[in-house]
Amino acid sequence: MALLLITTLFMALLIRVTRGYLRSRDPLLRDVMWVFASVALVFVQAVTVLLGSALPRVVLGVLTALLLAQPVWTWRLVSRLRQVPAWALWAATAGWLCGAVPVVLMDPFPAWLVAPAITEYVVVEVTAAWLLAREARRRGGAARTRLWCAAVGTALFGIAILLTLGGEPVTALSQGLLVVSAVCYVLAFAPPRRLRLLWSRSAAYTLTRRLLEAPVHEPPQRTWQLYCEGARAVAGADGVTVLLGTPPDGVGTIAAAGITGDGDHLYSDAEMDRLLGPPRTVDLHATPAGAPPVMYGVAAGSGARFVTAAPLAVGGRHGALVLLNRCRTLFADDDIALFLELATLAETMAGRAAVVAERERADAMFRDLLEGAPDAIIGVTADGTITLINAQAEHLFGYPRDELLGRPVDILVPEGIRDAHPRHREHFVARAGTQATESRATRPKGPGATLAGVRKDGSEFPAEISLSALETEQGVIVSAAIRDVSERLAAQAEREHLAAQAERDAEERRMQHTRRLESLGQLAGGVAHDFNNILAVIGSYTELGIETLDAPAPNRDELIGLRADLLQISRATERATRLTRQLLAFGRRTITQVEVLSLNDVIGEVEQLLRRAIGEHITLVTELDPELWRVQADPSQLEQILVNLAVNARDAMPGGGTLSIGTGNTELTGSEAVPAPGRYVEVRVGDSGTGMPPEVVERAFEPFYTTKPQGAGTGLGLATVYGIATGAGGDVRIRSAAGAGTTITILLPATDVTAGAANPGYGGAAAGPSAPARGNETILLVEDEEPLRDVTTRILARAGYQVLAADDGAAAIELAGHHPGPVHLLLTDVIMPRMMGNDVAARVHALRPGVPVLYMSGYAQPVLTEHGTLQAGVSLIEKPFAAAQLLERVDAILHPGAPGRSAPAALPGHAPAADLRDARA
Repeated sequence: MALLLITTLFMALLIRVTRGYLRSRDPLLRDVMWVFASVALVFVQAVTVLLGSALPRVVLGVLTALLLAQPVWTWRLVSRLRQVPAWALWAATAGWLCGAVPVVLMDPFPAWLVAPAITEYVVVEVTAAWLLAREARRRGGAARTRLWCAAVGTALFGIAILLTLGGEPVTALSQGLLVVSAVCYVLAFAPPRRLRLLWSRSAAYTLTRRLLEAPVHEPPQRTWQLYCEGARAVAGADGVTVLLGTPPDGVGTIAAAGITGDGDHLYSDAEMDRLLGPPRTVDLHATPAGAPPVMYGVAAGSGARFVTAAPLAVGGRHGALVLLNRCRTLFADDDIALFLELATLAETMAGRAAVVAERERADAMFRDLLEGAPDAIIGVTADGTITLINAQAEHLFGYPRDELLGRPVDILVPEGIRDAHPRHREHFVARAGTQATESRATRPKGPGATLAGVRKDGSEFPAEISLSALETEQGVIVSAAIRDVSERLAAQAEREHLAAQAERDAEERRMQHTRRLESLGQLAGGVAHDFNNILAVIGSYTELGIETLDAPAPNRDELIGLRADLLQISRATERATRLTRQLLAFGRRTITQVEVLSLNDVIGEVEQLLRRAIGEHITLVTELDPELWRVQADPSQLEQILVNLAVNARDAMPGGGTLSIGTGNTELTGSEAVPAPGRYVEVRVGDSGTGMPPEVVERAFEPFYTTKPQGAGTGLGLATVYGIATGAGGDVRIRSAAGAGTTITILLPATDVTAGAANPGYGGAAAGPSAPARGNETILLVEDEEPLRDVTTRILARAGYQVLAADDGAAAIELAGHHPGPVHLLLTDVIMPRMMGNDVAARVHALRPGVPVLYMSGYAQPVLTEHGTLQAGVSLIEKPFAAAQLLERVDAILHPGAPGRSAPAALPGHAPAADLRDARA
């Protein structure tokens, strides 16, 4: 009856377990069901024998064959739990077939096959039991106990089958082992819930102890790491990952153990819902398209095949506990459920670590702020004892920290107010204690008094002190922030000094501005005076000439007078020309046509002109260095310098004297090297005149400054000299004293450039078309000023040239393109509306390559020059020009090197000697 009862209970339990396993549709659980069912067949056969019923031979054979398949089902189960050789399962299956086929087909069963079949059965069964035991050893909790029960049940089942070979004497023992084996299988595959929870608590206790024993200062990441390691050890998983929400970003990995996948990815709530949906364990190989994407993300790169996910909720955050396995796990549900409950403990431990870490960070931050504060900070109790000090206080007062702590704060107070200090401190502490809203005040020291501190060496320093009262467990602590303001007071004094100096400088600038305005008024008055005189001469003589020509029949004397009137107009025009060129030279707006030359040659060419300019009552002496270095300069500007200095010297010697001009070589080095170290050529112009006092020497080169009577000069003479010299890279120096004469030295940089390089015309003379007989060439004239265009046309036509006149660049280009004959020269203004002269030249050259160009302008620097120097290959005649000057320049360009061209009667830009008195400074 006992066997019948056991069989009935076992079959009922098998039916209940089978229904649950079949609903899950899990291949692993179906293998468990087949193992369970194979064991049940033993009891079915035993009950049949006990009842005396004889089953048909075929049915008995099939039942026996299914019983013999129990090791195969166990091997299939083990192969899902751990990696086993594939041939082992096939070998077990082949061994089963060798025993099962004869049992079903042969009647009676050959006796000689019984022992080999049973032996093969037992070997496979014991081997499967050994593998289950190894799997149990790497697990913990309820899964460990249940796997041990399965291993023991499998081994006992095999031994019981083996004992059947012993016959009747060991039948009772065999049946007893079968019952024990069945109980082990029941405990393994269908244990009571309470028993499962009891087995799981041992693992929970181990993990709880590890979490509690962890140092409190460990970061939350380490606490969750311990949690994952414990879950991995108990569940026997290859990897464990905890996913938790990190608002508002999403759900991400906060800890992992063992093999891990993508730990940086964040998942949305929708993705987490798919992860936690049924089934709980997913085979990524069996359902590659149906598995949630999150599982692939968590397992990516880890080599895991099976992913088990369970919902996790701690601290108001939702997530998942994910187990990664290369093989299936069995009996882990109870342990996983317990670990989900322990997640709350892990969160608490992690929070505790965070609180402790935050407290330590706050303490460290306070220490860093205290030590890194720019001011000295001292904490003082209500009785005046120092309890707190930072590094700046040590440095400021000169005391080591240990020497100050515990001592009265009065040692840092000057002796003059040390007696009154405790009273002030007590008053502040009492006020801070009664007024909770007042936590900060300035230390009182009396009206207008300066706060001060005392260093260890007894020296005092001005200080700024701020006090704060802090309520602590030890009572009120007064925090004093002390700052040495010695540098601030010194800086304030310096700022006041600089402000006063700035005010003085501003006043000086205002005075200089006023002087400049006065000088500008002097310039305007001088220029207006000279130009009014010139205009008066031109206007008066023009009226006289018109009256003469209006007469019906002018006689010879009237015509001779008309010629004299025109000469006066010409001289007035030359005076206006000199005046405008002086203004341009002063403003450095003249065009310099540089040449490599010797100053001795320039002085030699202008010497006779200077002798006539200074008069017979002044002796001119020259001392020229025969080895003089060459310079690169504009000869006309050098002549302008000599003329201006000679006229100034003449005015300084009204009673006669000596004017000396000398040259020499010099090298400037060290502090005297102004403007720069190097080789220089010097020109010394000295006179024996009245000289200049120091205050005049200081302002001698100042624009518009003159000591001559009003209307006698513009004050541009020496300023023009200075502008020309510095523009050429040189300098001007004055040595003078009242009654001792004046010597002015001009320094010009020497050059190593080969002499003789002249300024050729634009494009070179040889580039033009073949020149016909002189005076028959065609000239393209471009001038936007109609009167000037007409008079220039008349001058050129009177000289025999054919003139094509254009009033702007567009007309000139059209004439150049449609004129049937050659064009031998382009004569163009520089500054014109709509198109500049250089642009006209470029467009004409595109139509007629090689045509030489002669520019004419009164102010061409912005267009044709580079740093005030005429570009190489550019020819220019400056306005206003005389007819002879124009014809000479045109002839020089059209017939370069031709003989017979006469030199000009006067220097370019200068009047005849008789009029040099008007070029005064």
